[in-house]
Amino acid sequence: MKKFRFRYENILKMRLDVENEIKSKLKKLNQELHLLEAEKEVLESNYRQYKIEVEHMLEGGIKGYEVQRINSFQSYFRKKIEETEQAILNMQNRIEDVKIELMEAIKERKIMEKIKEKDFTLYLEAVNAMEGKTTEEVVNFQNSRKSGG
Repeated sequence: MKKFRFRYENILKMRLDVENEIKSKLKKLNQELHLLEAEKEVLESNYRQYKIEVEHMLEGGIKGYEVQRINSFQSYFRKKIEETEQAILNMQNRIEDVKIELMEAIKERKIMEKIKEKDFTLYLEAVNAMEGKTTEEVVNFQNSRKSGG
């Protein structure tokens, strides 16, 4: 009997390729998220350090134009931190969307794998039936030769 060949193997391969592409996309987005989180940590650390420096400057007394410069820098840090937090939220939303997309791709691949398993089971049943039929024919042939037919 012929070797088992799944008639939808190309579709199954395509679905597996799509799933792997989505996994790669998810990995890339997670890496970008980690970079954004690291960027936020650096900004927050720099902002804390700047605030300490400002406190030291205030203790020693500062001029009016320095107050404006301090306020400008503080505003800059807060704005950059807020922008980074927003970018993190956007990235987390994109990651959730891709996770949903991945779950759908996995579901579609598993459907095809179930169909392949059922087809293989039917194939094995057909092979067993053929083997049983062949065995029966051999037994009948041997019995007919013994009986002189």
